[in-house]
Amino acid sequence: MKNTVSVVKLRRDIGEYLSQVRYQARRLIITRRDEEIAALVPISDLERLEGDMPDAQPEMTTDEYEALERDGLGGYLAANALSLSRFDVAAARRALLDALLKLEGGA
Repeated sequence: MKNTVSVVKLRRDIGEYLSQVRYQARRLIITRRDEEIAALVPISDLERLEGDMPDAQPEMTTDEYEALERDGLGGYLAANALSLSRFDVAAARRALLDALLKLEGGA
């Protein structure tokens, strides 16, 4: 069972919830209007999560960037689905957003 708390209740009783997370290693899902929006976790959980992630995100090659601009994110992901890690997908999203921002700035 998930431990959930609404934003309103969390604001009201923040000290109590922080103590539960710190001293009981409790994980809390924060909700707003019944939608899960964030999590409050012990530092040890955060350190473990961050330890699983590389410090630097891999950069895309020029060919990959051009394919992304040409085919869009969906086409790029479909063409490379078997070889992409979650970090590659994140890099593709960033590159696409950069390209869109450049287009908006140039218009």
